[in-house]
Amino acid sequence: MKRSILFTVYFLSVYLLSATDTISAVAAAAMQDTFVEIAQKGMPAVVRIDVMQESSIASFGSGFMFRSDEKRVYILTNYHVVSSIISNNNLHLRLTLHDDRQFPAELLGHDERTDLAVVCFDAPKESKFQLAAMGDSSQVRVGSWVIGIGNPYGFNNSVTVGVVSALGRAMLGSASYATDYIQTDAAINSGNSGGPLFDIHGKVIGINSWIASKSGDNSGLAFAIPINTALNIVDTLVANRPVEYPWLGVVVSSVTESRLRETLGLQFEHGACIMQIIKGSPADIKDISVGDFILAIDGKEVRDANAVVWIVSRHKPGDTVDLTLFDGKKNKNVRVVLQRRPDDNASVFAAQSSSEEFLGAECKVRSVENDEKYGENQLEIVSLKEKSAAALYGLAVGDVVLKINQTEIKNLDDLKAVKKEASDKNKKFFYFKILRDGRELLIGIAAD
Repeated sequence: MKRSILFTVYFLSVYLLSATDTISAVAAAAMQDTFVEIAQKGMPAVVRIDVMQESSIASFGSGFMFRSDEKRVYILTNYHVVSSIISNNNLHLRLTLHDDRQFPAELLGHDERTDLAVVCFDAPKESKFQLAAMGDSSQVRVGSWVIGIGNPYGFNNSVTVGVVSALGRAMLGSASYATDYIQTDAAINSGNSGGPLFDIHGKVIGINSWIASKSGDNSGLAFAIPINTALNIVDTLVANRPVEYPWLGVVVSSVTESRLRETLGLQFEHGACIMQIIKGSPADIKDISVGDFILAIDGKEVRDANAVVWIVSRHKPGDTVDLTLFDGKKNKNVRVVLQRRPDDNASVFAAQSSSEEFLGAECKVRSVENDEKYGENQLEIVSLKEKSAAALYGLAVGDVVLKINQTEIKNLDDLKAVKKEASDKNKKFFYFKILRDGRELLIGIAAD
């Protein structure tokens, strides 16, 4: 009897292991078939884009066919793939399809801010072309499978597989760009730029754009432009019109920055602090002040400064947005009508430029004649030490100091109190709220 039971247990164990192996093999085969199907359907839609100088290739990248009409086929790609032909009349575009057919191409519309461009070629009569199916990048989740197709280093029609590593990424050093990138570990290299990133259903959810790498080669940190960002402006690009962006008119800093939270005594970990309000901008209204924190826009949580940029960028000039702000004491809701973003950012900020002695800034009390204009805040920066912290971080002669961290500054005694507290508690970081040319600014300064 005992021997019979042992035999039965052994038999069931072998059976279950065998069944498990069979199920695993079936699941693996099904996943493999899915990747194969996506590659077979997606590859014919992907093109190689060569920037040609006479008969030589000057540079190349990828793109994908997404639309066609009776005369033309339209391809989405990165602006940086084709930007060199804009200023060089000796360069032209050539497309190579998956079946090696080649066509001369024309740049229709481009937008440097989102790094997107549309090129097209004349379609021969009765020719058929595979168009990529568009997905919905708002439905993408971290951990989802993704498949990239492109032409890395000239190895045409290369397929790579990975997962979505993160969402809402900003380009390093360019957080003002209106793009919340999809991060993936799918292998992306030089030549993949402009190519599609497919989801597991074979639909394009991103446009491969750049990588983070010390060597310049794939390091598992690749970034794609969400397809919804492209679809929001693609008709404008096809029509070769300039893309008009909405504008709120604030300079913001992420609350996720630990020094800011600690210095200002914040209890929340997400949001964006308004460091500057541009004169004449939509945010230049009495209900919004420098030092307010943007917690949400249209009910969507603002996690950091980049989120403000890309949430606003989903709108159009003239749209109304609802801001949820925290003014240091309470939440408030403010409605703002967005305007068209100025073409020249530099000219906008030039007019908004950012001293007893503290951090290299010498402060003095202003003359009595200005009492009415500046109220009780009378401490003015009259000189700056060269290469001092105050000078390096943007304070300027003529600035009126309104507040340092959480202490309102009305006179030299207030400034001395701040200095004493900084010395007693070994504080190394300070936020100066200042008045410059009638405008309030918030400037963070790290002590030497």
